[in-house]
Amino acid sequence: MRFAELAKQGDLGNAACNICVPLETEGPLNADILAKAFSTVVSRHESLNCTYDLKNLKQMILNGNEAKVEFFDAFSKGANAWELHLKNWLAQPFDLKNPPFMKLCVARFSENSHRLVFLMHHLACDGVGATVLLEEVVTSYTALLQGRAPELPVVAPFVQQSVLLDAHLRESIIPSAANFWNSLFKNKQADFKSFRGEKKYLGARCSVELDEEDLRGIKKIAAKNKSTLFMLLLACYQKVLRQEFEDENFSVGVPFASRPLRGTERLVANCVNILPVPCLPTKNEDFLVTLNKMKEFVKGLYQHCDYPFMRLKKQLQETGIMGEVPFVSTFNLEPRTQIPQFPGLTTKWSAVSVPLVEYPFMLNVIDAGSRLFLEADFSLQCFDEEKTYVRLNNLKSLLKSIL
Repeated sequence: MRFAELAKQGDLGNAACNICVPLETEGPLNADILAKAFSTVVSRHESLNCTYDLKNLKQMILNGNEAKVEFFDAFSKGANAWELHLKNWLAQPFDLKNPPFMKLCVARFSENSHRLVFLMHHLACDGVGATVLLEEVVTSYTALLQGRAPELPVVAPFVQQSVLLDAHLRESIIPSAANFWNSLFKNKQADFKSFRGEKKYLGARCSVELDEEDLRGIKKIAAKNKSTLFMLLLACYQKVLRQEFEDENFSVGVPFASRPLRGTERLVANCVNILPVPCLPTKNEDFLVTLNKMKEFVKGLYQHCDYPFMRLKKQLQETGIMGEVPFVSTFNLEPRTQIPQFPGLTTKWSAVSVPLVEYPFMLNVIDAGSRLFLEADFSLQCFDEEKTYVRLNNLKSLLKSIL
């Protein structure tokens, strides 16, 4: 959907632009039926079966592509061999001229223990689309296991919806929106050049967690202050960064998948834009003051949220507003309380290492229902593990202090 904007962001042919959905299953998995179910789903969605010409900004749908399913016997080869294989598999980029742009690796650890790793290119899919695809794989697997044809929702036509959504986005590129963003950053000297790398980053992942009692308490604090969990976490994160960077100007980018038109709710495509949120907190400001400021401020930003981020970046560069700052981060809240369950299996989220990352620093806050994970994907060229853990633990400490 935002193909033209995405194509301006540098090398999209590398593995840092992939979306990974890793699962663990316990129970008797029928791998052959899973492969058939996966193939059924991949063949349905036009965005997974396009060629992407980044130079000429063209997309062409190709039918009859064979779904890519790989099997690995971790039972005989061992867990270390699987970790090495997975790292190499995740690091392999998609060929943008050779669809489909979704593949699956199935690892067998025992007769009743498997790892399923789904991988998609971000040009063809975003987080909302990944959820749709996973639900359809489970639905198809269930039907095929029972000996019947899968009954899946009608697919939203990618090309048709692309035209409609692109028209909607063009309407959002209006002078008032441009003036709003230019005015907002006029005195901020916000550097977006480091926001997304021109090249892939060698990456790593660090994670800390809060328990169920802490998570319930945080949600209660948010509700008491007429806030969402997302807004409370974003305010906390900005406050931690303010303590770290003191008087520096910086912004936290919030990726979001916008599907404003009726009929696009289950569309498999990339509808992600970035909402740049300038840092508001002062160093010694009370947290509740920060939270209340953030609520009203971000509400105003969302009125112009469809304005393309890359267009904003270009405009700021051309007008000389863009300056230099040492750090820009992204922030994302991901609910993982509901996992589609394969029949006869217990399914849960799995953990994987991150060989490559798309941003210098990405904070994913994962609401798993029983726990809250603070998970950082970061560039080893820009940050080290020790400092990353310090940042995560500072955020954890702040969250616990407001309970």
